[in-house]
Amino acid sequence: MLPIRVLLFLTLAPLAANAQTRPEASRVLSIGPVELQVLIDSHNAPDVGLEVGEILLPSGLRGRSHTHSTFEAFYVLSGELHHTVNGQLQVVGPGEVGIALAGDSVGHAVPGDVDVRAIAFWTPGGALQELIDKFGFSEKDSDHE
Repeated sequence: MLPIRVLLFLTLAPLAANAQTRPEASRVLSIGPVELQVLIDSHNAPDVGLEVGEILLPSGLRGRSHTHSTFEAFYVLSGELHHTVNGQLQVVGPGEVGIALAGDSVGHAVPGDVDVRAIAFWTPGGALQELIDKFGFSEKDSDHE
């Protein structure tokens, strides 16, 4: 079995090669203290069907259980994410991945005192708009942090 880093590279390398650099600042979505910097979406990788963002989940976060209409994966860069899928707790640390299939019930929590930084992947596309429409995220100007 290939390490997850290799699988991510093999998946993302062809997409990155076709992605177009956007001249404007990248999109940032937020809800409360949760912040998502969009890295790949339909604006810079049209017709790819993949959305990727770096997400900051603050310490003490207790997200409510929810479902997505897309596949979701969190690759943790730092911190410890409690990723509960269909009632099963997965403790995900740096270099590890938590996944949820479309329709799974998923909840995210950061019980420790260290924020979690992760790369989030959704496929097919549409999850970012779902974060806005269904979960209350809003787009903010990334130049004013």
